[in-house]
Amino acid sequence: MLKKQFDQLRRRPLMDFSFPQYAGSAIWSLHFEKRLKKPMALLSDAAPYLLEGYEGPDLSIQYNHIAASIQQFVSSQHAEWSQSVDPNFMKKLERSLLDEAGEGVVVLKFDPTLLTFFHEVHYWTYLGFEVPRFALDFLAANEDLWTLRTNVLLVARDHNKLLGGMDPIMRGLVSDRVLQLDNSVEPGLLKLTWLSSKEELADYLHDVRVKCHVVDATILQIEGSNKRITQYCVSISEAWLINLEKKKVYEISDFEAKQAEHRDKSKDRLQRVYNSIKDTISTSYDKCASDSEEVRSKWEEYRRKVEVEMEKALRCSVMKSLQELSKALSSEAKMLNPVFNTLAALEKSSGHVKITPSLQDILDVVQMVAKELVAVISVVPRLRTQSGLLPDGKNAAKLQTPSVSSGTTSSSDKSRERQAAQAGLQKKAADAKQEPTTPTSTIASQKYLPSFYEVIAPDQEEVISVITSAVHSVHEKVQLFLQSWERKFKSVWDQDKDAYIRRYERAKKPLSAFETDIIKYKDLTEDVQAEETITNLRFLRIEAGTLKQSIISHCEAWVIKFTTLLNQIAKTELESIHAYLQSVTEMLNIPPENLDMLTATANKWRTVKDECANTEARFAPLEDKYKVLAKFEVLVPEEEKSLLETLSAKWEEFNAMLASVEQKLEQAKNSFRDTLSKMVDNFVAEVADARTSFTERMPMSNAVTVAEAFKFIEEEKSKVQVFQQRGTDLWAGMSLFGMEKLSNKENLQTLKELELLQNMWGLKKEWQESFDGWKDGLFSELDVPLMESSAQIISKRVFKIGRETKTWGVWTALKETIDAFKTTLPLTVDLRNRAMRKRHWDQLVEHVGQKFDPTSKEFTLATVAELRLDLHAEFICELSVAASKELAIEEAIGKIAEVWATFELDMVEEKGVWRLRGTEELFSQLEENRLALSSMKANRFHIHFAADINKWEKDLSLLSETVEMVVQVQRSWAYLQNIFIGSEDIRKQLPAESAKFDGVNDLFLTTVTAIGQEKVATKAICKPDLLKTFIDLDKSLEMIKKSLDNYLENKRQQFPRFYFLSNENLLDILGQAKDPRNVQPHLKKCYEGIKKLEMHEPGKDGRRHYEASGIYSPDGEYLPYSTPVVLDTRPEEWLILTALITIEVHSRDVIEKLVKVGCASPEEFEWSSQLRFYWENNDVAIKQVLSRFIYGYEYQGNNGRLVVTPLTDRCYITLGAAMFTRRGGNPLGPAGTGKTETVKDFGKALARYVIVFNCSDGVDYKMTGKIFSGVAQTGAWVCLDEFNRIEVEVLSVVATQIASVMSAIKLGLDRFVFEGVEMRLIRSCGIFVTMNPGYAGRSELPENLKAMLRPVSMMLPDFTLIAENMLFSEGFQTAKVLAKKVIAVMELSQRQLSKQDHYDYGLRSFVIPIARAAGSTKRVDPDLPEDVILQRAMRDLIKPKLIYADLPLFNALLSDLFPGLELAPKESDFLRKAIEDDLVSRGLQVVPPFVQKVIQLYDCMLARHGNMLVGRTGSGKTVAWRSLQNAQGRLKDAGHVGDFWEHTSVFIMNSLALSNDEIYGYTSKLTGEWIDGILASIMRRVCPDEALDCKWIMFDGPVDTLWIESMNTLLDDNKILTLLNGERINMPMQVSLLFEVEDLSQASPATVSRAGMIYLNVEDLGWWPYAESWLQRKVAAKVDPVSCYLKLHFRFTLPKCVGRFILIMTLI
Repeated sequence: MLKKQFDQLRRRPLMDFSFPQYAGSAIWSLHFEKRLKKPMALLSDAAPYLLEGYEGPDLSIQYNHIAASIQQFVSSQHAEWSQSVDPNFMKKLERSLLDEAGEGVVVLKFDPTLLTFFHEVHYWTYLGFEVPRFALDFLAANEDLWTLRTNVLLVARDHNKLLGGMDPIMRGLVSDRVLQLDNSVEPGLLKLTWLSSKEELADYLHDVRVKCHVVDATILQIEGSNKRITQYCVSISEAWLINLEKKKVYEISDFEAKQAEHRDKSKDRLQRVYNSIKDTISTSYDKCASDSEEVRSKWEEYRRKVEVEMEKALRCSVMKSLQELSKALSSEAKMLNPVFNTLAALEKSSGHVKITPSLQDILDVVQMVAKELVAVISVVPRLRTQSGLLPDGKNAAKLQTPSVSSGTTSSSDKSRERQAAQAGLQKKAADAKQEPTTPTSTIASQKYLPSFYEVIAPDQEEVISVITSAVHSVHEKVQLFLQSWERKFKSVWDQDKDAYIRRYERAKKPLSAFETDIIKYKDLTEDVQAEETITNLRFLRIEAGTLKQSIISHCEAWVIKFTTLLNQIAKTELESIHAYLQSVTEMLNIPPENLDMLTATANKWRTVKDECANTEARFAPLEDKYKVLAKFEVLVPEEEKSLLETLSAKWEEFNAMLASVEQKLEQAKNSFRDTLSKMVDNFVAEVADARTSFTERMPMSNAVTVAEAFKFIEEEKSKVQVFQQRGTDLWAGMSLFGMEKLSNKENLQTLKELELLQNMWGLKKEWQESFDGWKDGLFSELDVPLMESSAQIISKRVFKIGRETKTWGVWTALKETIDAFKTTLPLTVDLRNRAMRKRHWDQLVEHVGQKFDPTSKEFTLATVAELRLDLHAEFICELSVAASKELAIEEAIGKIAEVWATFELDMVEEKGVWRLRGTEELFSQLEENRLALSSMKANRFHIHFAADINKWEKDLSLLSETVEMVVQVQRSWAYLQNIFIGSEDIRKQLPAESAKFDGVNDLFLTTVTAIGQEKVATKAICKPDLLKTFIDLDKSLEMIKKSLDNYLENKRQQFPRFYFLSNENLLDILGQAKDPRNVQPHLKKCYEGIKKLEMHEPGKDGRRHYEASGIYSPDGEYLPYSTPVVLDTRPEEWLILTALITIEVHSRDVIEKLVKVGCASPEEFEWSSQLRFYWENNDVAIKQVLSRFIYGYEYQGNNGRLVVTPLTDRCYITLGAAMFTRRGGNPLGPAGTGKTETVKDFGKALARYVIVFNCSDGVDYKMTGKIFSGVAQTGAWVCLDEFNRIEVEVLSVVATQIASVMSAIKLGLDRFVFEGVEMRLIRSCGIFVTMNPGYAGRSELPENLKAMLRPVSMMLPDFTLIAENMLFSEGFQTAKVLAKKVIAVMELSQRQLSKQDHYDYGLRSFVIPIARAAGSTKRVDPDLPEDVILQRAMRDLIKPKLIYADLPLFNALLSDLFPGLELAPKESDFLRKAIEDDLVSRGLQVVPPFVQKVIQLYDCMLARHGNMLVGRTGSGKTVAWRSLQNAQGRLKDAGHVGDFWEHTSVFIMNSLALSNDEIYGYTSKLTGEWIDGILASIMRRVCPDEALDCKWIMFDGPVDTLWIESMNTLLDDNKILTLLNGERINMPMQVSLLFEVEDLSQASPATVSRAGMIYLNVEDLGWWPYAESWLQRKVAAKVDPVSCYLKLHFRFTLPKCVGRFILIMTLI
């Protein structure tokens, strides 16, 4: 064994590393021999007989053999060494002592072979072997060489230690001494060798050691100075530049003075510290004063370094002082007392409550203190030269340090000085801020050296702004405080008392109003006295004593005003009654002297008699007024009292006087009756004579002139007016004696006939004046339409008046004249046709045979009559019609020319590039004009304009064709420009296309720039060869697009999952391929289970490229790679990741089922029907019945699995068989039966990537082709949801695409041709479609498509089993019992509750959310009884959706199924309080049922990411979600924990006002670009945001199946928005969908089942909260002072009115 061990180790002996190679090997072998000899010697001495035994000789032989081998090995090692020794090794000592290793480091330059040689000689001599003579001679001659080597090594170590431990600044400070040291070391590098004389070497070593000591001493000196300077800087940083005493409240002037005093002390302390630092540096510098200029410049750098430390210390001192001030003023400060004292008072000038000093004064002082606090550091100058030198050597201007005020003048006295000082500080800070603020990096670039203040001050603006914000933060509270006083009491002082009293007096307020107002102000006085005199608001203490006294004085003034007015009104009323009694008495006591006086006196007596009751009724209110004055202790003068007391006696005297006057009037009437009768008889006779004269002289004949008729009318009118007045006067007397009233029939008849005469002769006058104007005027200037309309109007008026004047001659003559004129009008109209041109008049002259000039001044209407043109009326009519037709064509051509002369293209310039923005208006105009030209050519009157029409047709055709080509080229250019201009990577990979595009780009930009600058369409477009230019551009762009498409197709074939990305996303990845981080946002679209890669940037930990070390799943699971993946190639290359695998564990339920059915053989169906996993041929095989699959190794993450039911098993078997037979699958059935989820879960079981795409009628064959290309090349599965929403025409093409893929799979091909492109095929790919065939408007699948997709009928699953499994998975022990209760509630609710559009009883809306909510509750409170948890979950999730009438029934169902359980209402005190506070702050009422609805909305949003607020108008839907939004923000700001409180952003869209394209997006027909819809744009903005803030997307408006069905995959657990450009946007947990709808009558069951429902009952609110809020706003606005009475009226009267109205409507 020892022989074997020796043979194994002899090549690599186990020896100490300090031994040389050869001698060490010999020593090891001799040691091995010693181990062998010792036991052999013991054996020989102790038992020699053993060596003579049976095996003894063999043992001796083996021993001797081993010993010989060892000796031979030692000899061979000695021989090899002897041969390897170089006799000329003395030359190796001729090299220098030291060598440079770079960066000033020196190393020993001693040949390592010499050291080995020394060791070999030493050990071979020790072993007694012969050593070469020359080696012994060498050792004898150089016996001190080893010592020399050691000393040189020490020198090198000291040198390197000194230089290696110095930073650059220290090295510069001692550079002269280092240079001296380097000069001393230099001979050892260049001159001295190991063979130099001992004296030279000794002197060299001594000199170097001395120089090292000098450098070391200097370094220690400077380091000591550094420590002291650091201590000084620490003392600066610990200094407080502000003095705030705890629990002290400052007057603003005292605060200002206190800080000024403290600043003076701080300046002294800083100056002392600065002098100490300066002296410390000077002490060190003196030792280097004689050094070179370069060293002195390094001392400048050292001072700069010290200045940096000083700057940090000063900055720290300033910062912490400012922070202390900020802390004292901030809302977070936990101070028991405020800082500043203020006085609240009423400002007379403005009429507002103000505090003194004002918040602005406090802010001014605080800002001044803060800024002057910073300015304290200006007393610390720079260590370097203050004046500084400009680069050209000129002295820079000396810097001015800001003056620091230390006075104690009050804030009001120094306000103007403070503002000026602040302005100066701000200006200096702004000037300094323009320069860089880091002195160590910018000195060389500055013209002068800024002071510490100038550097630090600008950086404190942020802290000062925080301090300012802290002061401002109390502004709202102060305003609320002041507003609370104004809100309560502003009406006391704000109104002009005198003006109000005047209005009050004019309004004639009742006595109750006076009494109420007086009591009101007396009560207000008591309210003011009850208010707090001292109020603390954060850092402010507000004293309100003066304010209270001012308000009380105003209240007292109001009381005086009201009582004075009431006294005045009462006095006026009292005096008015007395004056009335006296004046009436005097008037009635005057005896009548004639009939008029008798009539006046009698009328007055009757009037007074009628007023007696009203007059007497004035007494009681008057007495009440004086009682109120007495109640409020108002002194009334004695004179008034006397008048009031004698009022009753005066009234009795007045009544007696009226009785006496009545008797006197009866006596006077008898004497005046006969005189009146005679006057009446004379008046009647005169009226009859006047009527007879009128009828005889009426002007009814045409022989009368107009002037004579109007004269007669005026004279008769005057007579009738006189008779009317005399009749009125007589009737006044007749009524006194009770005589019969006079008849006025004759006068009335005369007036009526006068009116007829006036109208008749007025018509004749009007006609004569009009005709005279037409007859003699120029024919060319006649206004024929006016003539025609005037004649028609007058004719109508004549006809109307003829009903009563037909017998009058004047009427008959006028009618005949007008009728004759009207018959000649058509001829005049034809001749006056504006379409008549010279060619038409020439034809008329030729036809008539008489020459005339229609343009001459003699050609009038009279001339037309003289020429008898009426005889040629038919010819003239035809000529006029032709002229009109030609004029229409002429004007139409002119209009076209006018339009295109100014019609501008819709060109816009963006970033220097012109583009055609829109063509709708242009093509609409083109279409309109081309149709008009075509119509003109079909008209027989176009001959005269044929040339113009042909020209415009040609021009417009060219314009249309060119614009269409411009649009097409622009679309292609816009698509390619973003690719080739913005991505260098793509340009490198497509160099030829890039060069070609550059040429196209230049020509296109030049051309469109010319078009854009011209703008007018015809001038810009209708140019020679422009159309050809754009045709050539289009051809070039098409070739480039084809190359680009081939390039993208190539990339997709390299990494087929790129087929699942839109072109925009793919170009985003390829265009920035150098940065792998750009792939991160798109990983989720390529891998279901991967959210992002853990990437490491290059440059860290020795990385040269980006590396990926693991993956994160969407649920947060992390999976590390076994070895990092280097991302140094293009994305399509390193994205082929293979280390993605998850292990599927068999379900325990499957094993239990097999046990129960007694499955004992692998051949039994119960066993073969299960998904079974086998390890075969180094791979995982999956078997089910006859199907066999290979595990897909697609990482799925930790995203949960579907509950397996018998329906699920059957679906798995059917789909598996379909794939095994090379067909697709078609699960079909009602909503909520798990069609899509089953396909996804089957894919999870086989570890396949399943892509879910929500189909719509906008899907085309190109999109499906891209999806199938990706599926075929990745082996993934695609599930096309709502497949039968695709149009039938598209389905036919899709069938062909699917057939192409399936045929290739059946043939077992590895590559196949798909849509003209050869690509690889991974035969594990699968195509599945799901649909609900029962929906209206769905397409029928073509027969060939049905044959390729095996149908699976999905009906209602086993709800009880699913509920049981889900509750088990959530940790419920009694899941079986509880599951039955869940299903019982679901079935009973479905049968017994009302039928509502928003009710749904299925898996999505009932079972699954209840199980999840119960599980969440159990994880939070595991000790709570399980039945209580379940009942609470059912209550919280089902009750929100119920209408008002169904709530009692549902509560009864829960009580029956959970007997004896009484659940307390779910409380969220923080949330409820926040909701109530928000409602109050917005002037709304706190209605407990409504608040509960808001809490229910919060609970539902925790459980579902899509929720619908359902309810009629007025139920508070908008207020509900806004209250929840504001409440969550309040709780977040308040710092409440334990719930998900976050600020919420809401993005609102009115879906009813938008089309599908406007909601989701569309491809522009003009540019070919994809244009995001509003929803896509919002989601693209909010979904990548990983901040915890909530984002709600609100759809405000009715739900319509036209757009909501495209959101199915977004509303269900997929949470993916699929767009028509192939893009899929994932929605994170922070984003939620909200719908505000009145009902869901137009929604499908699929939509209803996917969203949570919260029904808001109008009955919960009623009408009173609206009235209360309205009244509250009125009171707050002080619009109506009687709101309290309205409130009482509403509260008690309106409900009765509403009830009575309902009763009446019921009876009706």
